[in-house]
Amino acid sequence: MAPKQKITKEQIEEGAFAFVRERGADALKARDLSQYLHCSTQPIFSNFSGMGEVRQSVIRMAAHLCDRYLTTEKAGANAYVAMGLGYLRFAYQEKNLFRLLFLGSPEEVESVFENRPDQKAKDVLSSAAGVSEEVVNVAHIEMWVAIHGIAAMLCTGYIDWNYEHIEKLIADIYDGLETRFGLKK
Repeated sequence: MAPKQKITKEQIEEGAFAFVRERGADALKARDLSQYLHCSTQPIFSNFSGMGEVRQSVIRMAAHLCDRYLTTEKAGANAYVAMGLGYLRFAYQEKNLFRLLFLGSPEEVESVFENRPDQKAKDVLSSAAGVSEEVVNVAHIEMWVAIHGIAAMLCTGYIDWNYEHIEKLIADIYDGLETRFGLKK
């Protein structure tokens, strides 16, 4: 009879997630993860087909956390702006997870999102804007390019702005889009 596993698949997944959160996805190697978990590599490979499967588990967990950021931010009554601010907070507070999801290979992460964050935000804007789909598309692209650019700069340390400054900047950008495209408040 084989000895009982002392570390479960769920513990490996949670440990791998914590490992990537702390050290980044590029550091996720079987030997390094096993040292982090204080076990041999055997439990990893007996629970997963390989490190690619572990990585996919981490990506799913990171996407779930990102979704929570998108839905918990408050920006007055404007859900669209709140989602953008949640995305920015995720980039700032979860730099390694943001890099994994949004600064790496899009093919690797596409399958974990039911609806990518930018598409979710666009759907929110579309339902509230009171304008044509074409106008929503243009307004959303302009806003999302600004938000993702700021997020990438926050994540990489290119800028280190305080949150109040970011909120004001995003509000100003959205106000400009409201005026330019006639979006509903």
